[in-house]
Amino acid sequence: MIVTKSAFNKSLISVFLFFGHFTDVLGDDSIAIGNKVVNNNANSIVIGSGADRGHDGAITIGFGMASHDNNIFTVGNPSTVSWEPSSNSTTALGTSNYRFEDVFSNKLSVNAASGNAAKIDLFADTGASNNDRWSIEAAKNCQECWKPNSCPGD
Repeated sequence: MIVTKSAFNKSLISVFLFFGHFTDVLGDDSIAIGNKVVNNNANSIVIGSGADRGHDGAITIGFGMASHDNNIFTVGNPSTVSWEPSSNSTTALGTSNYRFEDVFSNKLSVNAASGNAAKIDLFADTGASNNDRWSIEAAKNCQECWKPNSCPGD
């Protein structure tokens, strides 16, 4: 159902969309989809059964999920254990023009394709000129690569 309302013949128009049993939307320009979904904040999207407490400008997707703050994308639910692309080694997280500002993680795992060494490149510049680039690479068949100049090719 799409609902529009106007207040006292002024140009103030509010549009919201909702689907689902016991779904509640009161925020301007907002969407709520799912059973018992609540979205009472402006410019936000809440999808998932029992999803609740949208913040302004937030996108919240997942069963029983609650948004964390204004203008934040939240996906999953308390039981989500993995977030995966549709196929192996084809999906990027960001681009050279649309980078993520910060990455916070408990662990980073890099698995190379079969027959190749795993490699991590760190850039202190834009990455275009390869200035200030550091690489961490797993060497093949090297038992003492922790020693300086001890790996094949050094």
